[in-house]
Amino acid sequence: MPKITIVGDPGSTWMGRMDFAQRLIDVGKESGLDCVKFQLFEGKVYKDAGNLEMRLDQFKDLYNYGKTIGMPVTASVFNSQSLELLTSMDVHHIKFGYSMRNSLDWIQGALELGKRVVVTTNINDSWDLPEPRPTETLVKLITQ
Repeated sequence: MPKITIVGDPGSTWMGRMDFAQRLIDVGKESGLDCVKFQLFEGKVYKDAGNLEMRLDQFKDLYNYGKTIGMPVTASVFNSQSLELLTSMDVHHIKFGYSMRNSLDWIQGALELGKRVVVTTNINDSWDLPEPRPTETLVKLITQ
């Protein structure tokens, strides 16, 4: 039977406050989540869409905090710097959001490094993703 992973996704709701981000990680642990995921990017790349920047050093601090309390912390990838950081760490998984679903070289590279990858997509986009494709996996689960 496949294991269902429950990920808390505060994304960029941490309001730029490290103490609040740590509290979100605490709540994830208290709630029995498998992992907590933030959005990781520096600069204006996604700031205009209402997302809040999280610097690489801030993420490292939150990742280390999560390790000290036994709550895995990971992030969504939005640029090459965040991908490079996450592939160098032992994160629970690397998340590629819907806007990054066509970055197949990045997704494939993370998979080749043995990383667990999560891609947000829809049924129409899933056929272009590396194997196994999400819809095939769902069909197998439903028919088993």
